[in-house]
Amino acid sequence: MIVSMARVDDFDAFWSVFSTKGAAKRKEHGCKGAQLFRDPDEPNHVMAVFDWDEDGFREFVSDPEMQAVFQQGGLDAPPRLAQPAGETES
Repeated sequence: MIVSMARVDDFDAFWSVFSTKGAAKRKEHGCKGAQLFRDPDEPNHVMAVFDWDEDGFREFVSDPEMQAVFQQGGLDAPPRLAQPAGETES
């Protein structure tokens, strides 16, 4: 599992692309699923939890076709990975 973060211009436009073109491209790069979250204090800040490995994510972000998809979704910049800070069993 990995977590990525991004800032979007318009959430509805972002969701429209994230759930269609973005989903197809993520699947192409090995993603098995995603959950999307919004920051309640900053609704244009989104976080996604992916069933994916970092290599697949990095390939996805560097895919030349993704720049246009990111722009269509209204991202201010490509999504970035959250840095793991710790892990527990429960």
